[in-house]
Amino acid sequence: MLQCKKRFWQKDVGQGGFSKTNMMIGQLHYPDFNGSGIGDDERGLLLVYTWQANALKYGSQPKDMAICSAVHDISKINPEIKHEFEVGTVQAWYSDPTSEGAFANLKPYEYIDHMNSLTKPTDTVYLAGEALSWSNGWIQGAIFSGLMQAYCFQSHQEDKEIVTPYL
Repeated sequence: MLQCKKRFWQKDVGQGGFSKTNMMIGQLHYPDFNGSGIGDDERGLLLVYTWQANALKYGSQPKDMAICSAVHDISKINPEIKHEFEVGTVQAWYSDPTSEGAFANLKPYEYIDHMNSLTKPTDTVYLAGEALSWSNGWIQGAIFSGLMQAYCFQSHQEDKEIVTPYL
């Protein structure tokens, strides 16, 4: 994620969207939406989104070096970033101790063969997460999965007879 003094890219790509490249940066995301009214002269964020080998290359670099590499690659498309870049950060999922990877990449038959059993709750276990949704790898999948399991839990609790032990 790269914070820039100005949204210099809006003059070329408009507000929001993304660009695909064949460079190590993979995709550039412009998190905004048309009609937001945020001007080109206001601060903005560029998001670099990479996969597989390129993600490993960025993630294995020290954060400062990965940010410099991203700025260098982006400058080939948008030279303005050299003067507009302020600060950045890196999220390398494969080396994150809480995830140790980006997302599950299931094959179509794995969804068909396993999704029903994985998402069916038991009396004590409710599994949720982006990998257990129709939109794996994305936050909306995690939200959908969590809401589905919360609904199952609540429904299960309402079906149980409430017994209050005597103290």
